[in-house]
Amino acid sequence: MFKASIVDFKNSEISVHHKALSTPSKELRQNRAATKEREGCAKCYRLQEKLSRCARCKTVSYCSKECQKADWPLHKVACTRGDESTLNITKIAQRLLSSTVLSRMAEESCVYACDMISASPASLIERYENEPFIVRVDVAIEPEDVKAFYKIYNDDDANPPLKLYGLVQINAVTDWTSKGAEIVTEGALEMWRQAKAGLVGTSTPLHKSYQGLLCISKGNALNVFHPIVVSAETVAALKPGGKRSTFGVSSAMTDSRATVPKTLENVVEYMNTHIRQDTKDKLCLRSVLGETDIQTIKDAGAAARAAREREEENGGEDVNQNEWSEPPIPPVQDSAYAAWIMRKKVDREQVYLREATMQFFASLRLGS
Repeated sequence: MFKASIVDFKNSEISVHHKALSTPSKELRQNRAATKEREGCAKCYRLQEKLSRCARCKTVSYCSKECQKADWPLHKVACTRGDESTLNITKIAQRLLSSTVLSRMAEESCVYACDMISASPASLIERYENEPFIVRVDVAIEPEDVKAFYKIYNDDDANPPLKLYGLVQINAVTDWTSKGAEIVTEGALEMWRQAKAGLVGTSTPLHKSYQGLLCISKGNALNVFHPIVVSAETVAALKPGGKRSTFGVSSAMTDSRATVPKTLENVVEYMNTHIRQDTKDKLCLRSVLGETDIQTIKDAGAAARAAREREEENGGEDVNQNEWSEPPIPPVQDSAYAAWIMRKKVDREQVYLREATMQFFASLRLGS
């Protein structure tokens, strides 16, 4: 039987496929509750029974007033009152990991991001015995309707409605293990140690698994850490010829079908498609866009237009390939990185390629 597509989200086969894989609502609630119990201080990540919620957004928690004050320069970027619409990063992290499909794909994305496939099990155990792998997951909220997305993306002067409904999408998954000392606090490391100790006596023993941390970030302004386990079985299954090493795909434009090797990019695309298919919002990953969400889309679109103008000026050749291949490394609150990875995602995933093609042909008809 042909494997379901990861890309053409309008195909009825794909809807059936993702619906069949969706996690039951009761299990989602239980998983969210379990993830919430592991929540630590938003600044030092210390785990303790009593944490104080931010009085304004009521979502981020702190172990002390000192931690809350120290975290405010970062937290204020995404802090919204409870009656406002932007889905905060803590809830996004909890809800992404509550889905069986998304958590499994997050595990696979760690394998590819950290290049675990090329290493032997013994070397991986040695590599992650005393320190975690760290994988950064950059998320954003964008309009549910791709047409609405493109209207903002292509027009810097666009004024979207006050309540523009959107959904969480993953823009990039990258290996940040080498940056561990820069971004991981002692509290996050303690979270990793406790999660690792919790594997003792389970069906995923330490000698057959690798424990790391997901660093989930939104708008390059907030980071939330969550422990994640990659099993040796998963790594083996993703190696060339393994039982989970390929995806069935269909083109959103030509309806052609094929089987392709799995890559980090198409695993991320599968996760984004799964979220798009959740039209009833069982995952609770849909929300009204905030001002920061809209600005990120505008910034990404402006960067894309600037690149096209350079190509036209140079006869179709982009003279700034290094800018494209290497992401900017901005200060923590700089929006350049968030815009760069969104632009890359738009150029890569077929849901956008399909819409861009349809708009191009529509413009030809209008010009005739």
